[in-house]
Amino acid sequence: MSSGIPPPAITVGLIAHDAKKDELARFICGHRAIVAGLRFLAPEDTARTLEDLGLDIEVLAPDTMGGDLQLAAAVVEGRVDAVIFLHDS
Repeated sequence: MSSGIPPPAITVGLIAHDAKKDELARFICGHRAIVAGLRFLAPEDTARTLEDLGLDIEVLAPDTMGGDLQLAAAVVEGRVDAVIFLHDS
């Protein structure tokens, strides 16, 4: 029997180094069906790149002000189910 309460949304942390931010946006666009209904957390720098995609993004501090650390803390606290991290090679 269902309680009528929807399950909590899956929350995904997003972070991309500067040279990979556009690649992350293309990845998200290419997987619209998968990301529909997900919640996201991202440092301001990364979130700004994705703002035109209409995602549910909780914007953290910029990377230079600890946004990556805030994302790591959210993972430790159990508020994030998965992380997508694109780093410069």
